Amino acid sequence: MQRKPLAGNIGWLRLRISIDSSLVGKQLYFNVDQAGASELYLDGRLLRRFGSVSANASRQVDYSPTRFEWYPLTTKPGPHVLAVRWAYHKPAWYVPIDRVTNQSMFEVTLRPADTLMEQVALPKAQNFRSPLIVGVFLMLSAVQFLYYLYRRQRVNLYFGLTSLFFALARSNAIIRPFQTDLITASWLAFVSGLCYMLYCIYLCATFYVFLNKRLTWLFWALTAVVLFAFFVDHFTEQEIIPIILLMAGLGGLFIDLLVASVTALRTQQANARLVLIPLLTMVGVMVGMIIVTIILRDRNSVTMELIGNAATLIINLTIPLTLAVILARENAQTNRDLEARLKDVEKLSVEKETILKDQKATLEKEVAQRTATLNRSLQELRNTQTQLVQREKMASLGELTAGIAHEIQNPLNFVNNFAEVSGELIAELRQEQTRPDRDPTLEAELLTDIEQNVVKIGQHGGRAASIVRGMLEHARTSTGERQPTDINALADEYMRLSYHGLRAKDKRFNATLVTEFTPSLAPISVVSQDIGRVLLNLFNNAFYAVQEKAKTTPEGYKPTVTVSTRLVSTPPTEPSNRPEGAPSSARSTGPGPENGGPGNGHVEVRVNDNGNGIPQHLQRKIFQPFFTTKPTGEGTGLGLSLSFDIVTKGHGGSLSVDTKPGEYTTFILMLPA
Repeated sequence: MQRKPLAGNIGWLRLRISIDSSLVGKQLYFNVDQAGASELYLDGRLLRRFGSVSANASRQVDYSPTRFEWYPLTTKPGPHVLAVRWAYHKPAWYVPIDRVTNQSMFEVTLRPADTLMEQVALPKAQNFRSPLIVGVFLMLSAVQFLYYLYRRQRVNLYFGLTSLFFALARSNAIIRPFQTDLITASWLAFVSGLCYMLYCIYLCATFYVFLNKRLTWLFWALTAVVLFAFFVDHFTEQEIIPIILLMAGLGGLFIDLLVASVTALRTQQANARLVLIPLLTMVGVMVGMIIVTIILRDRNSVTMELIGNAATLIINLTIPLTLAVILARENAQTNRDLEARLKDVEKLSVEKETILKDQKATLEKEVAQRTATLNRSLQELRNTQTQLVQREKMASLGELTAGIAHEIQNPLNFVNNFAEVSGELIAELRQEQTRPDRDPTLEAELLTDIEQNVVKIGQHGGRAASIVRGMLEHARTSTGERQPTDINALADEYMRLSYHGLRAKDKRFNATLVTEFTPSLAPISVVSQDIGRVLLNLFNNAFYAVQEKAKTTPEGYKPTVTVSTRLVSTPPTEPSNRPEGAPSSARSTGPGPENGGPGNGHVEVRVNDNGNGIPQHLQRKIFQPFFTTKPTGEGTGLGLSLSFDIVTKGHGGSLSVDTKPGEYTTFILMLPA
């Protein structure tokens, strides 16, 4: 029958046949292989339609018969006319050309029933074998991917892809016999062929990686040639050139792999012999297939097809299965090595366990000794800390005593001076009384002066008594209970005590004292002795700051310390420079609004000096215990730390600082009203 396309898209094919009388009583069957659609007629009688024939490509329905479709043909001996109305429309440019499936544009085959069995059985057998091969390679691919996830070796990844692409390529043999749509069949053939090309490429890459060879530029160039030739073959009308390029590329990959295997064998690389064996086996099978084809070229075509399928199967399976065996052997050897190492590890573990027991006993003794030493050091540290705290208290007491002494010294000086003057006046009065010519006026003046001096002595004595009485009130043994306290008076008193205490040490020191008290402040509930200690510490620091600045500042600098009080309605904010590691302010322990207190806001006390200020990098450290900027021996570093604890933990307030280096420092004390 006609095997070439006709001019145009639709036409008729006619063939005159003669049925021999020897075929009388035998059933004939026919099979059609075509591209497009057709109608088959015998002596003008329609036998069968294959698709829907039309001159319009959009209306035509193409049909691609399968190899299983054999139809009975009943006829009488003698001449007959077999006619075919056939139409073919070239598919769109993006549909790949299926050169394997559609080798004939139209072909019809007639066979008697006794030869039909082998024609049907062979495709059936092939269709049964393909799922088995696909299943084996899919499982092999899954195993290699799992190995890759566990071992992260490229050889497992490449071999997994090799097995996957081979399984996909063979899947077309399962699907194609049941597919009658020409375009779908073309795409299936294209995808199958592409997967087979990738299978060959990745198979070579797997061997390269297995032999520890780098993928060279020659490998990538041959890969590009193979893929380029494959696409040209399926999307252009060219036939010879793409096939030549394709065979050259695949042959080049195979030869390059063979050379790499021989090189590895010469360098006595492990498993090189096992790699070379399947390659040589494949060469032997291909040569044997060529020889058998030449010898049996005139024999039964079914036999040749069986031999060809067997040879193709051997060629396709030899290399991947051999590689799978090699990788399995390597994994088995790895497992054996791992078991041996595990035994060594167990042995070492027993030895180390014995050593650890001995070391544990030794360490327990050392830990006990060091714990005892640490406890002694801790106790010594606590004793030292107690002594430092006591020293700080004594230093504060000394400064307080010096201030008290200096404060009392002034009225005592007046008392002594007026007493001395009064004694001189009394002596002069007695002398006047012994004179014969006494002067009553002079005596009256002397008595008046003595009387005035006595009044002044009484005044200054009362002033000294009030100072002592006030000190006794603050110095009496405290029970730690809160009492209503005039914060203005307390601040004024400790400001002057601090100033006079510093003056007692340095007579040349002078400073301006400024008080900005809010007169309407109601007494607040505090432990006055503790808050007085806080204020004294703040004032001492302020006077020390202005004294140090006065030593290094030219004339014109006026040391000034200011204390101010006011009532604020908002609660104190979290101090931005509280000590590192210190708790957030303990306001919740005080009698504020949230704890059932009066709820009248907070009293703010500000102690400001125009000294040198505090550098930025020291501002978060000033409330830490034992931190001081004073020279060694002049400070313990506990003053501000203890003051912070008294204010925050003892009174539920806050203590913060606002400073500008070189200009001023302001300590802000907030107490619940």
